Order: sequence, then C-alpha cells, then structure tokens
Amino acid sequence: MNMFGGSNNSFMYPFIPIRDDYDQSKVADDRYHVFVNGDYVGDKLSIAQGDGGWKSIEDYLKGREFTDYRVTKDGDHIYVDVQDEGNAEQIRNHLSVYTQIR
Repeated sequence: MNMFGGSNNSFMYPFIPIRDDYDQSKVADDRYHVFVNGDYVGDKLSIAQGDGGWKSIEDYLKGREFTDYRVTKDGDHIYVDVQDEGNAEQIRNHLSVYTQIR
C-alpha cells in the first residue's frame, strides 16, 4: 500500500532544504599556531565564545608578569617577539605548556 499516493514508493521531503553548508552545524573553533621569536611552540585552540581568542595569549603573558614582548596575529599565526633571549626561553616554556592544556 502506498501511503503517499502515486506509483512512486519514494517520498520527497519538500520541506527540508538542501544545503551545501553542513559545516555550519559543527561547533566552530579557531586554531592559532603560536611562535616565539620564530620558534613554533604549539597551537592555541579557541572553542568557546568569550575565551579571548588569540588575545588570550597576551592576557596569559601579562598574568605571568612577563614584560618586553609584542604579540601580533597574521591569519592563523600568533607571533610573540621578545628582545631578551632569556626572557624568550621562559615565554617559550610557558606557552608550550599553555597551548597543551588549553
């Protein structure tokens, strides 16, 4: 017995739009590759709204009382430029851990 009438056993759902943008249903996340003086230290994931995104790197460094650095973003890359190499090594170590746990 055909419940929907006609001779075709398949039923088309005209009320469901055909979409090519199925990725919109995913939870969006941003991934930033973090570098200190040109050395890759890890990826910063930003998956929750309000987590500061790429600027959370600078907030983290300020919270650890680091000084004399500059944070810039270029596409999906975050660059931390540090004048003092001793300070740069400490920042590398901190951000390496930070990017692994965040």
